[in-house]
Amino acid sequence: MTAIAEKSRYAGDSMSTARHYRVPKEVLRDIQAQCPVYGSQARVLQVATEILIRQTKPIKLRYTVKTKDGAEIWHSLKLLPRTIELIDKLTEVYGSHGKVFFVCVKVLKMKMKMTAT
Repeated sequence: MTAIAEKSRYAGDSMSTARHYRVPKEVLRDIQAQCPVYGSQARVLQVATEILIRQTKPIKLRYTVKTKDGAEIWHSLKLLPRTIELIDKLTEVYGSHGKVFFVCVKVLKMKMKMTAT
């Protein structure tokens, strides 16, 4: 860090930023199910977005998340600036934050299958 950047940030300040995303309940449940492996929802998204951004081609998406009431909820997460940037870039590819989160879950499930075999 430069001397100017060090002065603007206090030692106890967090690097993460709170963000609100509209996510289907089922996708949020799947993200929460991955937490024991990665430690937190933020870490789940960090790992998944880093994997997705390195893909040469986007993952084919069959976005079929359907709930009884079609509910999407607003969910707050404290994310690192890099993760926020990657989510925004992936939103341009997949169309919405809900779809990006869906693909994040999908890519982590594929990763789990590959490591299990």
